[in-house]
Amino acid sequence: MLTGVKRLAALAAGIVTVLAPWYGQPTPLRLTAWVSVLAATLAIWAPRLPRVPLAALAAVVSLGGSLWAWRWLGYDFVDDGSDSSKLLLWTTIDVGALTTLAVALSRGAGRAGRLTGVLLLLPGSAVGFRLLPDAAVGEQLFLGALGASTVLAGALLGRYLRGLDELRATVVEQARSEQRRQLAADLHDYVAHDIAGIAVLAQSARVVGASDPGALVAQVEQAAARALRRLDRSIRLMRDDGHPTHQYGLADVPDLVDAHPIRVELTMAVAGHGDISAAVQATAYRVIVEALTNVARHARTAVAVRVSVTQREGHLDLVVANELTAGATPPRAEGQGTGLASLRARVDALDGTMRAGREQGSWQVRVTLPLH
Repeated sequence: MLTGVKRLAALAAGIVTVLAPWYGQPTPLRLTAWVSVLAATLAIWAPRLPRVPLAALAAVVSLGGSLWAWRWLGYDFVDDGSDSSKLLLWTTIDVGALTTLAVALSRGAGRAGRLTGVLLLLPGSAVGFRLLPDAAVGEQLFLGALGASTVLAGALLGRYLRGLDELRATVVEQARSEQRRQLAADLHDYVAHDIAGIAVLAQSARVVGASDPGALVAQVEQAAARALRRLDRSIRLMRDDGHPTHQYGLADVPDLVDAHPIRVELTMAVAGHGDISAAVQATAYRVIVEALTNVARHARTAVAVRVSVTQREGHLDLVVANELTAGATPPRAEGQGTGLASLRARVDALDGTMRAGREQGSWQVRVTLPLH
């Protein structure tokens, strides 16, 4: 869009530059129009140039041209056929260039530039002295009001476009913030889960390492490889390089459970994954990841863990429960940690419910997500 505007401005500047030396009378008004067009073209093509001096130059030259016409032109000249039409042509070009300048200043310049854009109303309102130098004051004021209104419309358009630019920048920043939040959530939910698993395996090595060190090393290697893959996914998300990223869902839950360093009993009663939305599946997966990560962090390796995923009419029920042993340190139920608080926000966003706490000698995370 901007390239098209630049091309149009360059074309207009070229035509005016070719016609200004010879087409029509009087010469001073051709000069004022050429200066205004040149200033508007530079403001569009070179936005880093100081626009306030350009606009001030165009305003002074245009206003000077109007005062010259008021002083030296008479009604006979204005009423003389072709010269009158050429005078109207150059005046229209001048006002159009001032309007374009007002758009550029109101859209892209600072406070001083926007003020200068409003001050362009003054030369715009002086066109009545050009076209009707000997007419009644009322007629001159009427034409001046038309010229000023045209420039004012340009200034208002510039402010409107500036508002769109600011809105676009705000939307982009919000998208980037959401991307950063998603990255942080991925690092917490996925990478932290694998690292917690590595820590559990390392603790287990103190007990059974001497009997079967090869198996423990293989498990640590697999957990580290998963952590690296998920970290790579998060880095691709941060770079936004256009590569598709895997959306975790219920189909990934069995692999998640199998990879957990603590034995997990999984029960899944789901009619069909395809009937459940991606948002619900992703949230369910994150709930299970976070719950299992907390088990690895706070419970002992010998604890019994149970994961249940049940689809009933209109809802998906999730339960992650682990026995509370003497050495266990359960997470805080009210979501004071970032993990549970983040999960609660995700569940609430889907109009679901979440409860986490002690229940019948175990720590349970219960989530119900609506499917419709």
